[in-house]
Amino acid sequence: MNCSISSIYYCPVKTLSFQSIESCNVEKELGMINDRIFAFSRGVDLEKANSMEANPNDRKLINLLTLKNSPALNKYNFTYKEGRLSLNLKEKEIISISPDNNEERIKLSEKLIELESSLAKPIFLLKNTEFPFFDTTHSNNIFNSISLINLNTVRDFEKKINEKVEFERFRGNFYFEGLDAGEERNWIGKIIKINNVSFKVEKNIPRCVAINLKPKTDDNSLNLLQSLKKSYNTNIITVLDNSRCFNRTDLGVLQEIINENKSLAGKEPLGIGKQSWKDRRLIYLYLDKQSLTKLPSNIGDLKNIEVYNLTEVQANEVLVIESKFGKAPAFKETSDDEILSVPLVKDRSYRGIVNEAFASGFYAIHPRTEQPHKVSIVLETFIYGGGYIPVTMDLEIDPENDKLITKKDNNGGKTLPEQKNGGAFTAKTKDNHTVRYDVRVLGQIEPVQAPRFIGTIRDPKSLDDKVIEPFTKNILSNLTLEYNALELKDKKKEIGQRVSEILRERTIKTGFRTKTVEITNIDIPAIVLIPGKIESASTALKQALEEKEKSVEQAIKVRNMQDQADNQEELAKQTVKNQAADQEAERITKLAEANKTKAQLEADAKAYAVNQQTEANKKRIEETAQAFGVLANILGEDNATKILLQETINEKASEFQTPDVLVIGAGADQGAAIVNSHMISQSIGQSVDKAVTKPVVKPVAATQTTNSN
Repeated sequence: MNCSISSIYYCPVKTLSFQSIESCNVEKELGMINDRIFAFSRGVDLEKANSMEANPNDRKLINLLTLKNSPALNKYNFTYKEGRLSLNLKEKEIISISPDNNEERIKLSEKLIELESSLAKPIFLLKNTEFPFFDTTHSNNIFNSISLINLNTVRDFEKKINEKVEFERFRGNFYFEGLDAGEERNWIGKIIKINNVSFKVEKNIPRCVAINLKPKTDDNSLNLLQSLKKSYNTNIITVLDNSRCFNRTDLGVLQEIINENKSLAGKEPLGIGKQSWKDRRLIYLYLDKQSLTKLPSNIGDLKNIEVYNLTEVQANEVLVIESKFGKAPAFKETSDDEILSVPLVKDRSYRGIVNEAFASGFYAIHPRTEQPHKVSIVLETFIYGGGYIPVTMDLEIDPENDKLITKKDNNGGKTLPEQKNGGAFTAKTKDNHTVRYDVRVLGQIEPVQAPRFIGTIRDPKSLDDKVIEPFTKNILSNLTLEYNALELKDKKKEIGQRVSEILRERTIKTGFRTKTVEITNIDIPAIVLIPGKIESASTALKQALEEKEKSVEQAIKVRNMQDQADNQEELAKQTVKNQAADQEAERITKLAEANKTKAQLEADAKAYAVNQQTEANKKRIEETAQAFGVLANILGEDNATKILLQETINEKASEFQTPDVLVIGAGADQGAAIVNSHMISQSIGQSVDKAVTKPVVKPVAATQTTNSN
């Protein structure tokens, strides 16, 4: 019978996504080149990882990353080209390394942990091209497999379950057409040829939960593993025991439970727990209070079990049991029970959620009458931030030129990446500006509150969407309306404390306890901060100029004091030497000359000071012009003019006399001047206590002139 290959796939990193290729090379006793030559170890130290890399006999599935223990990895894919291994997400490359470089291997492992918080350290990238990382073994020798998938068998499976089934779920190497559904099972033990290359078909492929994952996603909503068992596992094999028949598969599961648990050592499969059998199949199994520590992976083979499931609860979680049948609720747990969608009840005999959380262990759950809810009780951090383009604008002083320098930064136009739980929260301020908050919320579902959580929120996966995000966003929106945008500049700690208090009060009724809320950043529009930055920079510039003026004045004083001392010393000498009248006259003459010189020096000093003041005023005028330019670019020329004039009026308010009549030119360009003059007069009237009369503006004809000053 002839058939044709439809597509070829390979998987460079064990368990992670398969990649389509046009062709491949196959070598004897090696298999498909580059297929599964990499793997990631988990939960072992570097020494053990190196041993697993080199020696196939040291490898255990439990010590390797697989989709069974890390299903979130299914959405990523790896490519291996030209000696480089690349990690990709949605066809976008995240990181590319040379796998022969140990430092780059470490970077890849760290990046994977960074992307998926569910992965625990340490993990190490392993590589072996001679003994790739396959599950198949034969005695003590590793042989490498090539998997064959009949597409018509996949289509037959789709019809049986009435669901769309992507053929990539089965993670095969060669997909072929032209063969009846299920016909490939007749190949087992036979030799087939593909392009004149001979292959021996060994066995059916054991399937695991990996097929439940939709390709390149972490969606496992479709339980294909269970559907496969129901659709195709019809070959019942039994063994004889004291004239009674028992299903071999069911007995095998019981034996594995014994093998996995020391507390059951030495017992027979039919002797553990409470059992009921019907038509050779196990339908009832109760293993509570057996000190179990582990359940085997083949527990799922008990497909005929009708009464109890065994639910394993880990150390970092609790079990909440919801009874679907039973007596009507007999009590209310608190006066707040109206928020519960399902009532809390005393025990499993009542209909509702049992008001007791069960600690780690194994619990028998009746599948028809009870629903188990496993709730994580670990302390969790919810991080919201990013998702916007930050814009900053700073003003600095050029110390050499005494000028204001504007520095603008918009992050290169790049949007900050969103944090793991979503983007920053936005809110409106009292003065109608939009601000953004980067937030960290720390809290947990406390064990005793887990039943209340299930009664209100139902699904632990909805904690973020239904509680943390909407509650925090609402609180921030209300609080922000109490502040002007500029007031929030130094309020991160205060806002965080207020949000924490309110959130703690609101979430406690849901069973979630808020520990802390931290505001890591408040993004305030740059335009709100610019006036303050201009004022600060202008003040600094003014202080610098004043310091220069003081230095000049001090130098003049020192010089005057030195001249005075020199004159006094000279006068004393003249007084001692000359007692005669002619000598006194000469002294008076010299004194007069000295006073004249002193007066000249003082005049020179005053002239120098005036000149320095002029220079300072000139520089201040230049600085004012530069500040006007910055404000004009942001607020417009009219608004910038109003701001700078208002600052000048406020500083010189006492020097202004408000005129009763203001006469200005009425040339072609004087309209704006009239308006602005009126505005100035109004501002003076508002700012100066002495001004009580509003000015009257009277335009008169005048010849337009140019004033050089």
